[in-house]
Amino acid sequence: MASELRVDTLKDASGANSVGLSYVANGSAKAWCSWNMNNTNTVENSFNVSSLSDNGTGTNGINFSNAMSGANDFCVTSSFYESTVTDSNVLKVDSATAPTASKIVMLGGEYQNGATNVAQNFELAYTVIHGDLA
Repeated sequence: MASELRVDTLKDASGANSVGLSYVANGSAKAWCSWNMNNTNTVENSFNVSSLSDNGTGTNGINFSNAMSGANDFCVTSSFYESTVTDSNVLKVDSATAPTASKIVMLGGEYQNGATNVAQNFELAYTVIHGDLA
């Protein structure tokens, strides 16, 4: 049997510090993923991610288990680890592939003057999604 807890505010044990539930729900990550781009795009750990798609060197699609409310209703933060990187390496949303409510495509590589010079897989890639679920 399912149960339900309805509260407006959470307080610590002393009752001195509180936060409204809307801040907890709206401020929590709606999806995140860490994956190894060098090892057949192995998901290391994730939340609300059903799978990755390999779209070529340095390019991965992150497929959400539960869709966002729309293609423009979320934001993406990403980073990576690579033992042999330069200052011009970056992991970003692929501007050639429009986001959808159920998928975002990430592109890793070396960039100079705003252009991709070399697409690159990273040892570990990290992406966090904040926004509204459908």
